[in-house]
Amino acid sequence: MRRRGRPIGAVIPLVKDSGRFELAFALAWEGLGLDKYPAARLAMAIFSPTPFTTQSIGDLVVASVVMPKFRTIEGHTNRTVRKISQKMYGSLEDRRWLKSSAEYLGAFIVAQRNGWSDVSRICLFVLEQQLGWGPTIRRIGTRLDAASRSNLPPFDGSLGRNGLALVARWQGKL
Repeated sequence: MRRRGRPIGAVIPLVKDSGRFELAFALAWEGLGLDKYPAARLAMAIFSPTPFTTQSIGDLVVASVVMPKFRTIEGHTNRTVRKISQKMYGSLEDRRWLKSSAEYLGAFIVAQRNGWSDVSRICLFVLEQQLGWGPTIRRIGTRLDAASRSNLPPFDGSLGRNGLALVARWQGKL
């Protein structure tokens, strides 16, 4: 009698893997110096279907485990780390997409952190147009926007110089 599921040793191509964006995101943070397990946990929190809150990232990760396939956060984290190493030895097309996505995500993160808007726009363009990240980036942006609107407490006082600069910077982006 034939067993259910994929044959042993069969690998899903990265293009058909629904978790490919999470893998690239974790690999990008790993490239920026974060250990592979915290990077995988951060990716899990970002790509979780649950809403973002102002809780600590640890609480966010705990709250984001809604995947019935994995019983624990560690189970999902270990699976993500294993998938990254498997895909890095997969087909040439898979390796190119994963490395390119991770490198452009890493460059985007560094550009955003340093305020290099031209570099971040170029990285976003390549990610959206050439690597297929458009819908994923928009979904994460929508979730972040909803979290920033619903989780910020009201402020009745006056802002200082740094606060006014931050508001002006955000209003310029909208």
